[in-house]
Amino acid sequence: MILDTNDADLAIAKLMKQGGTPVRAFLFSVQYQVTLDLPPSANRYWRRVGHTLYRSREAAQYIERVHFTLMSAGFVDPIKNDFILVADVYIARGDLGNREKVLSDALQGALYLDDKQIVQIHLVRHQARVKDQRVVLSLVG
Repeated sequence: MILDTNDADLAIAKLMKQGGTPVRAFLFSVQYQVTLDLPPSANRYWRRVGHTLYRSREAAQYIERVHFTLMSAGFVDPIKNDFILVADVYIARGDLGNREKVLSDALQGALYLDDKQIVQIHLVRHQARVKDQRVVLSLVG
């Protein structure tokens, strides 16, 4: 749920009146939203040959699909400002954390310039059938 400024101010005032201290209040609205394929697990993202670490073919193909999807959705120029990344991850099984870094790497260069622009990441896991796996990505800021 995204609160507008008045609702958020009321919620913070009510919390403080009850003796609570709000840690953070985010008064942002969604700027962009796009649906992407579920990224491969980090366990399948990297390959090692001797002392050399490189991206797997699956990783390279995923990055290409993400960049194509973003360009098709109208994301032509990367975002230059800091933002909050919110990802609703619809997944049948596997570790959510192993997907986040792969997703962040795939988005870099197409959606934003550098992943240091991400000031917060919120991942929400949703159970899904294998055929319905996806990531609904929202950028707020």
